[in-house]
Order: sequence, then C-alpha cells, then structure tokens
Amino acid sequence: MKNAFRTQNLVVVDTETTGASPFDHEILTAAFVGLQSRNELIVHVSLDPDSIWTHYSLELFKNFEVEWSALAVPPEVAVSRIERFLMDEFGGQEAVLVGHNVSFDRFFLLNLAKRAGKERINGLSHRSVDTHSLIMLLTLIGAVGESALTSDGAFQTFGAIVPNGERHTAIGDARATKKLFLELLQKFERLCVHSPV
Repeated sequence: MKNAFRTQNLVVVDTETTGASPFDHEILTAAFVGLQSRNELIVHVSLDPDSIWTHYSLELFKNFEVEWSALAVPPEVAVSRIERFLMDEFGGQEAVLVGHNVSFDRFFLLNLAKRAGKERINGLSHRSVDTHSLIMLLTLIGAVGESALTSDGAFQTFGAIVPNGERHTAIGDARATKKLFLELLQKFERLCVHSPV
C-alpha cells in the first residue's frame, strides 16, 4: 500500500461491555489488532461483584462467556497486558486507536484504567481514528450509500465479513474493523487520485 508508512502507529481496538454507559457499566473484553502486523491481544477483564448489565449485553455475552469465565483477569493485570502489547508493538511510541465508533471503546478503556488505579493506559495516544466518521464523510459526498452507516452495513459494504460466531466478540469485530479501515484507506486514495487538484 502506497501510504503504509502513515499507519505505523495505528492499532485497531474493539471492546465488549456490560452495557453502553462507561459511567454505569464495565468492560468485559478488549481486543487489539496491529495494523501493520499480525499481532493481536485479547484481554478478558473480571467484573466488580455489583456489576450492572443490560439485557442486550447479557445476550451478546453468551457468544464468549465460556472463554471469558476461564480467562478473565483483574483490571490491574488487564492494563499491564495492554501496556506490554503496545510497548512490544510500537516500541514506546504512542499508539493511535482505530475503531468503529471508537469513542465508545476509548471511554471504556479509560474506565478500565481508573479501575486499575491509573489515570490512563500508557502507550495510548489521546488521538483516534473513527471508521464510522470516515464512512459518514463518504455518504455525504455520495461515494457510498447510507446503508453503510450501521456496523453491519459498513462491514458488508466494504467486504469486512465477520466469521459465524465471531460477530459481537471483541476479537471478531476488531479483525473486521481492521479490514474495514484498510478498505477505507484504499477508497479515499482512489478518490484523491481521480479528483482534480
């Protein structure tokens, strides 16, 4: 890819949580996928005893409950594993998060850091790239249809198919978001090449 050098410090993220509010709910799983490598990290996080769940999240949890129950670690351990992954992947350079509606994931990662007694996760930049926002730009200029604005529609439009059983798991959606983002880069590159200066 012509612009690969620009993506060196980008990492794809997806999280699964007990609900949609980082003030009331908790992170269950975080998955990180290197954009320029095949390296991946899946961290399942143990919950506080009084955790609040939404019905929707409980239903999704069934997709990975067995694995989560066997592998969940305390927040302090989860944060340490994330920081080690980022250090190994980027050598101390801060990583920019890439995600679909990435602010959701960022807020829950901040919540996780707080539960671990930290202000932030070391190695993560405050900057991020949101694939949903990129798709919104494409719909505004008529380059893709509005059906691509939903998560399922985005994955389908750009051929980022999630294998059966992996949809709504952090790692399955993170892998699909990586494919989605790379396809979006190519789409923008083609638009720039064919647009008059």
